Amino acid sequence: STSPPYSYMFALGLYTGARLGDICLLKWEDKVVIKNKTVKLGVDLDRKTITMMPLKTQRKKKIVKLPIFLPLLPLLHELRDETGRKKG
Repeated sequence: STSPPYSYMFALGLYTGARLGDICLLKWEDKVVIKNKTVKLGVDLDRKTITMMPLKTQRKKKIVKLPIFLPLLPLLHELRDETGRKKG
């Protein structure tokens, strides 16, 4: 059985400390250009990291890399599978 949609957001907030707005904007993969350099943002299940640019510090273009804690991994794998995102 799958988890209700809000459980993913709740778990992400609980295990990362990220704000709801940042969680809602999170993507599997995204890229931004900062000072002529391309920076990869998103959820990387292989490296067990979430790289994001929080809304609160977006003007400063601050990039934050968060570890994915083990209890969160199964939920993220489930979410990836439900959204049709290719593995790997």
